[in-house]
Amino acid sequence: MNLNRRDVVRNLALLSGMIAICPEDVFAKTALKASPEFFNFKDDWDEIRKLFHLKPGLVNLHSGVSPTLTSVLAKMNELTQRAQSYPMDGAGELWNLLTEVKKLAAEAGHCRSEDLAITSSTTEGANIIINGLDLQEGDEILYTNHEYPSIIE
Repeated sequence: MNLNRRDVVRNLALLSGMIAICPEDVFAKTALKASPEFFNFKDDWDEIRKLFHLKPGLVNLHSGVSPTLTSVLAKMNELTQRAQSYPMDGAGELWNLLTEVKKLAAEAGHCRSEDLAITSSTTEGANIIINGLDLQEGDEILYTNHEYPSIIE
């Protein structure tokens, strides 16, 4: 299996965040069965598909719109409801969880948690960086026609 450092760090960071939120499903069904041989059989794909809330028969090949694990959605809803039920304390609880996720991601990425930003999507994160560039008149931005449309905009 060919792995590069960037893929390993990205996947570990994502997995650490998911494990912090919902360890039982993500760790057991993703991390422990992530060998390439595991993904070669239809039954395995059917098992993985059951982890997501998808319309029957849907084949999602759009990498920009990825479904969230059903267990993660349930945990997100639970946390949102708890935070809404007592807003002052609930916000602090969510902040503590975010801090823990950043800590785990920093450990996986061998960096400081203060150097990480958690955003709601890759597009949002990229746009924060792009909009923070100090561009001057005459500067150019190079991109290809393979860029995601929201990034080009």
